[in-house]
Amino acid sequence: MVNLGVKIHELELKNPVMTASGTCGFGEEIADFIDLSRLGGIVVKGTTLKHREGNAYPRMAETPSGMLNAVGLQ
Repeated sequence: MVNLGVKIHELELKNPVMTASGTCGFGEEIADFIDLSRLGGIVVKGTTLKHREGNAYPRMAETPSGMLNAVGLQ
């Protein structure tokens, strides 16, 4: 079997397949739909120990290519 393992500095992943940033919360939200053990990792949104207000409004803008958002850490 092919080894798809990835090493990023000292972090070792069994494969390079990961969720897109913030699309699946912390993983529990998708556990009923996908076998989490098959993923190399789950990419969460930024986290912090201290409360953050997030960015000021407007936080979203429509562009010819789609939407941009800048909600920030909230």
